[in-house]
Amino acid sequence: MKAKNYEAAAAKFTEAFHIDPNDAMFANNVGFAWYRAGKLQEAVLWFQQAISLDPRRAVAYLNLGDAYAKLSKEAPARDAYQKYLDLAPNSKAAPDVKKKLEALSASH
Repeated sequence: MKAKNYEAAAAKFTEAFHIDPNDAMFANNVGFAWYRAGKLQEAVLWFQQAISLDPRRAVAYLNLGDAYAKLSKEAPARDAYQKYLDLAPNSKAAPDVKKKLEALSASH
């Protein structure tokens, strides 16, 4: 990831996920690597996998919201951002997520 070789990072995180397929962090990391590589559909699937493994993993909802927003899927992006705020209302990212949510709501 640090070298910005996101596809290679996704492959490594996928290997780690297959070693421990119950670890939501690995699934989220695979999704984030695909997101950074611009493979948004793959990213969405991995973020959804992370959420199914750990429905309280707030960052996965934030990442899912970002991926949906880039795909111009505003309703699921809003839902994901709202879920993030429900789980982590006092997080460092919460003010930015509120702005993203307001921007999506304003575009309708």
